[in-house]
Amino acid sequence: MRNSVKIAAAAALLLAIGAGWWLLRSDSNDKPVVPAETLPPPAPRISVQAKPGSEGLTLRGVVSDASGNPIGGARVFLASSEQGSLTTAHCSCEKLLLACPSLEAQITVDALLEQKRGTLESAVETLADDKGAFVFEHLAGVSFTVWAHAAGFGTGVKERAAPGEKAEVVLPSARSVHGIVRSEEGKGLPARVRIISRRLAEVTEVKADAQGRFSVDALGEGPFYVMATVDTLLPAIAREVPGNSGAVELILRKPRTLDVTLLAEGKAIDGTVSVTGIHLKRSAISQNGHAQVQRLPEGSVVVSAIAGELAAPPQTVHLKDAVTRVTLNLTRGGTIAVTALDDDENPVPNVKLTLLTFARELLIERALGTGELAILGPYGPGEYLLVAEAQGFAATSMTVTIKPGETPVN
Repeated sequence: MRNSVKIAAAAALLLAIGAGWWLLRSDSNDKPVVPAETLPPPAPRISVQAKPGSEGLTLRGVVSDASGNPIGGARVFLASSEQGSLTTAHCSCEKLLLACPSLEAQITVDALLEQKRGTLESAVETLADDKGAFVFEHLAGVSFTVWAHAAGFGTGVKERAAPGEKAEVVLPSARSVHGIVRSEEGKGLPARVRIISRRLAEVTEVKADAQGRFSVDALGEGPFYVMATVDTLLPAIAREVPGNSGAVELILRKPRTLDVTLLAEGKAIDGTVSVTGIHLKRSAISQNGHAQVQRLPEGSVVVSAIAGELAAPPQTVHLKDAVTRVTLNLTRGGTIAVTALDDDENPVPNVKLTLLTFARELLIERALGTGELAILGPYGPGEYLLVAEAQGFAATSMTVTIKPGETPVN
């Protein structure tokens, strides 16, 4: 029988604690500016060169077509198998970034591409001889990613090629991706379209025409992640396009705006508005009791607010129209102080805490260090559901009532 995780929590007097939200700053009609610190850190360049004075390792291989015919003169590239790229980066939900359907993941991909980050860069390259053979010498490492280009073919890749084994890089027939980009109203849009190979993190960019049509040839191995962007609209993606298939339709939707008024005892008050949802964390500072959170997707979000010792309970808002208005009334609120223990009252390592509204809407997820006292909140008065999970333990949950003042909960 597995041990269970116990939660020790207390609803405490509201403190002026800044919320560590993942901020996306934007102007009403401009593309959001994603702060660099919120992006995944650049993947460190992994050297594949042997140390000076060391002979190192040798990797030999051949470039051929699908029928096994050698392709002479192909350009061959090599990088460490451990080299990070867009195809290996993960979202905060632990899915691969290119597999995550959330708007925040799409915006992150767009920002990385804008900064010319995320493509797989070669550490060394060479040319195949007239028989398609190639060799890399003086290498250091366990395994390597090897890929090749040649006119008339798509890019081929050999993953985890090891020195001492013959690396066979097969160049497929060139693949194509075509489609159309439209607005919600069905109008074709001359959008920017970027196509990323899910195998190799190679990016091809094209501009759709005035009717929104686009076509790209000479692509390598798929499937492909296809993204269309226009500065005033939300990105549109297709995550698993096989290539040489039917037309891809990408619908660019208008961003939604949440207009929030903050009141305390009937008077306007300034504070911090927080908006959460699936993979969604935004915040805005009000002025004269008014705040706007922009470039939101259509759907449901949870909105709350804090101002000094005051807080508004989380409220579910459905974003359907271009602008949705909501008023939050702030009263004294509290935080939740949490530790996680096992059956023997010992701290549990690597705990994941999840706080939800009583209606089971996600507010926050947080990793908890061993023995750490985590402060969640502040939040407005009301009932919440707190869940703790850890590998090797049965998950546990408890209802927590936040009210003004200090209310111990075991």
